[in-house]
Amino acid sequence: PSIRWRLRHWASRVAGPARAFSPVLKLLDRIIVVNDAQAEGARQILGVPSGKVSVIPNVVGSEFFNQHSEGSSPSPCNKGYVLCVGNVCRRKNQLFLAEAAIKAQVPLVIVGKVLTGEEGYGNELAELTRRERTIEWLGELPPNSPQLVRMYRNCSVFALASYSETQPISALEAVACGKPLLLAGGSYAVQVEFRNACLVDPRSIDSIQDGLIRVFQNLHRYIPPPKGVEKCRAQRVGETYRLAYTAALEFGAPDHKRGSVPDPG
Repeated sequence: PSIRWRLRHWASRVAGPARAFSPVLKLLDRIIVVNDAQAEGARQILGVPSGKVSVIPNVVGSEFFNQHSEGSSPSPCNKGYVLCVGNVCRRKNQLFLAEAAIKAQVPLVIVGKVLTGEEGYGNELAELTRRERTIEWLGELPPNSPQLVRMYRNCSVFALASYSETQPISALEAVACGKPLLLAGGSYAVQVEFRNACLVDPRSIDSIQDGLIRVFQNLHRYIPPPKGVEKCRAQRVGETYRLAYTAALEFGAPDHKRGSVPDPG
């Protein structure tokens, strides 16, 4: 909910698509968002009543929590690698991260496929990985797969220098594994789940390089509290959705039916 977004939305409500969207908002019984920033935007900018907004985070697979419970911890050795997981595209900023890792002299492993329409960016990254032996690009790995979980467990730092995100699941998975975080200093990084993360300027290779050096100098300082992602367990997310659906049904029911909504679970 930035000033720029507020102005754009106001202009759209006057002479844009939001003119048609506003009446639809009044018909909705419940709006689901993934973080508090989105909830604030829904209330303050879209004008959605607080009682209609539910904050429900993304789901993190149990495999990542299991690894954390087994005692996973960042390696105290500066030779450990940095892990970055996500679709390869300009928004995710893997090229700047790779350049920064080269300057900081730390190995980087990238996991992710090239997003459709970003083939040129993918070619640039592929060329860089061919030139630099310390940068490895594994391509896409299946979600929650044993190989992906091992990559998280064995890394020393997780890094995501995206220009914009909402609530990146890859970063949540890293928190569940108990790993130090390096994130771009955007609004998406200021969430309780990512507290203690090292924040950098995604537009600056030097800033990302400095962040990587700082994290490796004090790995434990940049580990978010594991309690922050406990609510991301599938069972807890599912229960929260059940409560949201129940509230929506109760809100939308005729007066004589309120309070008699069957349990959707």
